Amino acid sequence: MSSSGYVVVPRCSVIFDGTNYAEFAGFMRIHMRGLLLWGVLSGEVPCPPCPVAPVAPTPPAPPVLAADASQADRDAAKALDDAAVDAYDQQMSAYSDALSAYRDDLSAYTQWCNDDARVAAVLTASVLPQFASEFMGLGTVAAMWSYLCQRYQPSGDTLYLSVVRQEHALQQGDSSVDEFYSQCSAIWRQLDSLRTVVCGTCRCCQTTRSDLEFQQVHEFLSRLRSEFEPQRAHMLARGRVPISEVLAELRAEETRLRSAGLLVVPSVLAARAPMPPARLTAPPLLPTPSGGVGRPSYAERGRSRRDTFCGYCSRPGHPESDCREKKRDQRRSSSSGTPGSSSTLSLTDQDIVRLKRLLASSGSSSTSSVAAVTASTSPPPQASTQSGTSSWVLDSGASFHMSSDSSMLSSLRPLDSPVNVLTADGTPLPGASRGLLSTPSFSVPSVSHVPRLTMNLFSAAQLTDSGCRAILDTDSCSIQDRRTKALVGAGPQRHESEGLWEVDWLCVPSAATTSASSHALVASSSASFQQWHHCLGHICGSRLSSLVRQGL
Repeated sequence: MSSSGYVVVPRCSVIFDGTNYAEFAGFMRIHMRGLLLWGVLSGEVPCPPCPVAPVAPTPPAPPVLAADASQADRDAAKALDDAAVDAYDQQMSAYSDALSAYRDDLSAYTQWCNDDARVAAVLTASVLPQFASEFMGLGTVAAMWSYLCQRYQPSGDTLYLSVVRQEHALQQGDSSVDEFYSQCSAIWRQLDSLRTVVCGTCRCCQTTRSDLEFQQVHEFLSRLRSEFEPQRAHMLARGRVPISEVLAELRAEETRLRSAGLLVVPSVLAARAPMPPARLTAPPLLPTPSGGVGRPSYAERGRSRRDTFCGYCSRPGHPESDCREKKRDQRRSSSSGTPGSSSTLSLTDQDIVRLKRLLASSGSSSTSSVAAVTASTSPPPQASTQSGTSSWVLDSGASFHMSSDSSMLSSLRPLDSPVNVLTADGTPLPGASRGLLSTPSFSVPSVSHVPRLTMNLFSAAQLTDSGCRAILDTDSCSIQDRRTKALVGAGPQRHESEGLWEVDWLCVPSAATTSASSHALVASSSASFQQWHHCLGHICGSRLSSLVRQGL
């Protein structure tokens, strides 16, 4: 009770919303046991009868005698009066005992009524108002709880089989380990509420419960994604492993896979509302320090000089951009080379982006080489800036390319058969037509027009069918021609939405373009080692050899 005289009514941590009775009942049982009021709610402590107050006895009236009464009459009257007083004394003693019992019964009855009112307040506060109004007219909280049980508790063999089918259909999919375990736990709790209750104290019931837990662990492991196959085989071979130990090992493996970039990328839901792009152009694949093009500031060099290692001369104490040996070799090369040797071989925009990605993946600490390449060539295509055009998102779950803006599509033609796109909530969106996406930033054939779509989507599956490969990085995505290895599209990852990659530009190659690019790639690969060395800003030989080994 608070200092103001009001009784605190702590609501249950799980609120009943009409669909979560099994979970609500379990939490409510623990909550009311903590308040020492579970017996009142469940009806195990019934309402005591309302006591009736005892009636006080009437004192006897003294006998009235005539003035001329005889002595015998006086003696008889006195005897009767003494008997009446003795009887009154006995009645008063019995009344006193009855009054004491009445007060005890009244106190117990009042306490039960107060407990019933408090439990009713907790129950109504733990239920949404539209459901609380259904039972508020009942006399006791036990009747309210019984009404909820009869009204919302799942029962029946049909429901049990339905939940079993839901359990068999469970798969991890795009969920994390903890999210998938929460889904499985909800199904298991619902199945427990529908199964026959076991006591849990005798040995046979404990064995049955242990077998059920082992089965649940096995089912949970068997429905994980293929990335967890080594851990799954290891834990299944160990026999009966507690679920807590299973979750701990799976979380550690999930963290390792995520840090290594080996987890499957979750698909993007088509029903997600479009968000304004954070930027119109893709972020630089390699950051340029603020101290100059390809050169860190003096303050940064002073702080990190002791921890810096030069990849050119293999000596510590200075970065590769400040390497004297490298500068000396560059001066010798420039003095001995012909004036036009550095421009003998021209690089395309796609080659520049590829070089940047290869340098980043190989761990190069030299940004001067990238800066030299960028300074001598043109940048990659910029993002679309057309007014009224939303961004394009790469979706691994979409079956085909689709857009809600028909003004971007040309050569529109009706669909051969009706096509419906199902959103995350199951809403069908009919497709209207199909055409060619042709803008300054995009050239993609076979894009469907879905008028009610809220987001422009590029299908990863359709790109794969077109001979392309989608590569997802932590901060960007790139689309590559599988045959020519040329970059045909790129874009950044949305910082405000984890798991979404925008596509700033995309040019899906046709058969003729693919053949021409293949011949160009073969011709460019015949360039000499010295020409690549000059075109890449006199990059060190070990780094250039690494690029060649990676397939440049």
